[in-house]
Amino acid sequence: MITTGFVLLWAGLGLAQSTPKPSALLSAEKTAKTASFVLGLHGADGGYASQKGASPSLRATLSARRSLKLLGEKAPNPEKDMLFVASCVDADGGFADRPGTPSSTALALSGLLVATDFGMHTMPEYTQLIETNKKLILNNAKTFEEIRMGAAVYEALGVPSPRRNEWVRIIRASHSDVGGYGPPNSRLRDTGGAVAALLRLKEPLAKKEKEYLQEFLLNGQGREGGFGMTDTAHPDLDCSYRIGRALWMLGATPDAGKMRAFIESCRTPSGAYAPHPGEEPTLVDTYRALIISSWLKGGMR
Repeated sequence: MITTGFVLLWAGLGLAQSTPKPSALLSAEKTAKTASFVLGLHGADGGYASQKGASPSLRATLSARRSLKLLGEKAPNPEKDMLFVASCVDADGGFADRPGTPSSTALALSGLLVATDFGMHTMPEYTQLIETNKKLILNNAKTFEEIRMGAAVYEALGVPSPRRNEWVRIIRASHSDVGGYGPPNSRLRDTGGAVAALLRLKEPLAKKEKEYLQEFLLNGQGREGGFGMTDTAHPDLDCSYRIGRALWMLGATPDAGKMRAFIESCRTPSGAYAPHPGEEPTLVDTYRALIISSWLKGGMR
């Protein structure tokens, strides 16, 4: 049965949407435990590691920073974190995951996301860094994943992508005759990613198309409460996050009780969240669990 939800106020470009207070997401005890997990990954010289004992990385820093915001926790030494982000570049100025390692298109995308999260794109001292990485992704983003992230980057930057029309055509071309986007083995997940990217690129969706996409995605919620790669696959937090983002951008919500139960089943004694119930927790899945919980409470981002 399809459960359509409340209509959200979608503000378009930018990061101005409201986020619920921490108490709306987790109890005080759970908030403290999850925050302790995230803060325990902070490096002495800035940045966050993906797990205990690892060195800080660009991608982990993005997940940690966003998790702390959702928890209502103040990040320690944000100035050091910003300097760490700026140090994660190769000789050509492309973002890398750690200082001294090579850059890539995917890392340029992640780097721009974390840089905009810090507001570095508005600071004159980082203009060259931002422009170098924008050029890198405009010249090299070709795969669906790169284009999906590219749409998120330009939304965060608050300007339209110069490749906007091309990216829309590529996404549209992946539509399946039997419904949804992408190949059969990942169609539900890919549809979530495609829909969010199209909306971020300001692609107009007719009322009929929106209703069809809502129905297609909502029908994919499994008995376990979350979403998987397909409507018959076991759910995980990655798929639940991608599909959840698309649904809330479309103005719909899945069965909230079932979704909350699935998220809770992914919580571990450390306060962090695992991709599937019974697995080891990860920092990025902790962010996914928190942002889905935020959406369920009416927040965006």
